Amino acid sequence: MTLKFVEVTKAVRKAGVVGAGGGGFPTHVKLSASAQILIINAAECEPGLSKDLSLLGERPDDILTPALKIADGLGAGEIILALKEKHRKLTRALEKLLSSDERYRSIRFLSLPDIYPIGDEFLLVELATGKRIPQGGLPLEVGCVVQNVETLYNIGRALQGKPVVSKYITVLGEVGSPGVYQVPVGISFGEIVSALGGATIDHPRLVADGLMMGRLVESVDVVEKTTSGLFVLPRSNRSAVRMTFDREQVRRQGRSACEQCRLCTDLCPRYLLGYDIQPHRVMQGWCYSLLETPPLTMVFNCSQCGVCEQYACPMDLSPRRVCVILQEELTAQGVSAEGSQPPPDSQSIFRSDRLLPNERLIAKLGLRDYCLDDDKIKALTANQVSIPLEGPYGGEAKPKVKVGDEVSVGQVLAEPTDDRMGLAVHSSISGKVWKIDRKIHISSS
Repeated sequence: MTLKFVEVTKAVRKAGVVGAGGGGFPTHVKLSASAQILIINAAECEPGLSKDLSLLGERPDDILTPALKIADGLGAGEIILALKEKHRKLTRALEKLLSSDERYRSIRFLSLPDIYPIGDEFLLVELATGKRIPQGGLPLEVGCVVQNVETLYNIGRALQGKPVVSKYITVLGEVGSPGVYQVPVGISFGEIVSALGGATIDHPRLVADGLMMGRLVESVDVVEKTTSGLFVLPRSNRSAVRMTFDREQVRRQGRSACEQCRLCTDLCPRYLLGYDIQPHRVMQGWCYSLLETPPLTMVFNCSQCGVCEQYACPMDLSPRRVCVILQEELTAQGVSAEGSQPPPDSQSIFRSDRLLPNERLIAKLGLRDYCLDDDKIKALTANQVSIPLEGPYGGEAKPKVKVGDEVSVGQVLAEPTDDRMGLAVHSSISGKVWKIDRKIHISSS
């Protein structure tokens, strides 16, 4: 890594940049390597989300310019911009930009099919390069670094000395003004709904990030750096209802209704790609306490895409939840993934016939009526924010402010306690600190 690029990674860390697509991995760590290919992930994996498309369409130079700098620092001679082929208007505009601007000559455009979960790094790398990531491994092991559109945008701002204090999210469903919004980090979901005209139905369920890989939230919960969307849905939405089940309900349902039909496995995208993950056997092992057979460490190969439970299972069971529960249980017992292993030699012979069209998935999730017509980015302000002190991968940051202090946008509120993975916490609004617990609470009034 050149001295110049060391300064780039320092700026990225100082700005608090993490993976904005949902993973939340500290970006400065991801950039501390070398690679041959940089992949810009514009696949917008989760059905219904469109914030990355909006950002790429409105501010392409703000994504592509930092991509060039990052590729140079990584030593990557090729940049691949991956976007679904169905976005024809945006595709034409980007192709015109890439062909007309000499700066972007190293960027290759990749048109993706509209299948789910095409944004998964294992699928994306295989489609973009023909290479397969080792089982339990990372894209870096096949010479690739994958960066989400919004992450690259935040990297560009970091190089201008601007910290991450806002988030781009898609707001869908039963709300007065659905759309793509730039919101302050730490704003509550309830304040967002109120600012957009309120919910159009009584007692809606709020789902953050999407119905496939998201989670139920309350109105008092807040937007974090990894938040991608907010879905305001009827209480009867079957996908949202399933999220209410606790682990004992999941187990009881599995014991009473799992027929071992193996549809969850036959449609699993990772299994079809050749990796060792068979959700039907995981269900058998956990629901019936057969923890030795099969080897349940296969759950660490689950991408948590949700195809098994939200689409495949005819009994409305939750294989994905079981994989998550088992990952937690095994980790608590000191059992971990077996480490990076050779990638599969071949994929399932049925893979091409079992790809999941996104439109079919949208219909089954009950989202067809909620798709956005206008994806232009609009901004929301907040009267109050509650900014988490703990990041997804780092230890809790130590506050530098106290209750009663006046703070301004971008000001450092807390310093990391972890030397490698931790990140500073910045204020997303100007106002007064009125409470500090696991979050720093700020009011603008």
